[in-house]
Amino acid sequence: VPDALKILSQYRILAAPVRDVTKPVDTPWTDKYLGFFDMSAIVAYLLDRLGPGGHTMENFQNEIESTSEFRNSTIADVAKIVQLQPFQPLEQDRSNLLDAMLLCGPHNIRRLPIVKTPGGDIVNIITQ
Repeated sequence: VPDALKILSQYRILAAPVRDVTKPVDTPWTDKYLGFFDMSAIVAYLLDRLGPGGHTMENFQNEIESTSEFRNSTIADVAKIVQLQPFQPLEQDRSNLLDAMLLCGPHNIRRLPIVKTPGGDIVNIITQ
């Protein structure tokens, strides 16, 4: 998690897809991705681990760095506490903007990956 947090912060990325590394590279997208890992999941996980208290922006970074549980935690640990955002992609060659709108709106999906088929590699992400 610390490495993921550092990369997301460094490049000003709010969320990233989580790939199941136990699956082969040529696995279809339906089995390859677990969801989206985002900054709100990290914050919720940290607050769950740190417990109640007067957390401020000034001491939050120190608390994070001094908590060994956080330093050794994995994305899987976060997923146990905080539900990952769903991974519901659209296929690049078979979908259009109307498909994206119909999927995002009613289902409260904030990030919509566009995948290339066959293979299921992500080629883009639409956000709302």
